[in-house]
Amino acid sequence: MKKLVKNRLLLIVVLLIGLTVFLIGAPASFANEEAVTSEAYTPADKAAAIKAANDAISRIPHPRLIVAYEQAYIEEVARAFSLVAVAKEQYDAVDSDFEDLAHLYLAEQRVLKMLAIKDAQDAIDLIPPKDQITAEHRALIEEARRLVNIAMTEYGATAFEICWRYDKLKEAEAALPEEEEPEPEPEPKPKPDDRVPTPPTGGLSGLITIGAVLVGAGFLTVKKRRGKH
Repeated sequence: MKKLVKNRLLLIVVLLIGLTVFLIGAPASFANEEAVTSEAYTPADKAAAIKAANDAISRIPHPRLIVAYEQAYIEEVARAFSLVAVAKEQYDAVDSDFEDLAHLYLAEQRVLKMLAIKDAQDAIDLIPPKDQITAEHRALIEEARRLVNIAMTEYGATAFEICWRYDKLKEAEAALPEEEEPEPEPEPKPKPDDRVPTPPTGGLSGLITIGAVLVGAGFLTVKKRRGKH
């Protein structure tokens, strides 16, 4: 989801590239019906493509002048990117052919920041008033917080730029019921000892027999001694 903001700008650029290619290529196709390769262009064609890109870049206001979301600014930046792409892909232009690419890249960062802020604001707008918040809104609030974090961490947005919606998000988070911790599963009861004692195998009876023999031998010894006396 982090790339969602960049993908939106990329989609705009791609659409504008397609339109630009059509507008640039249409006159040439009507003027010359013979098949030509992609390298068949004149120096004048290349110069015109580079000039169109430079003119588009020069019309972009400095990013510090853009203090809020402006769709027109987004479209100007996207159009400049599309013309730079056309000049590079169709006319083999290089970065040094453009007068102020650094300005274009600064504008791109401002646009990405604007889009990230807009995504965060739209997500917060989906959150109901704090007195209507229930546990069912947890996913909605967490998604809004995720988008706010992206805008602030990835693109340097501030709470002031997200405006009053930032306070609304914090109130919603505070009103959200605490998530109940699942009860721990009871420990399994120890299994009963179902082992059956091993029955005697004659060991005890053997001891009794040996004992009786020893006792009998003792009596005989005592009796012999008495007979001698």
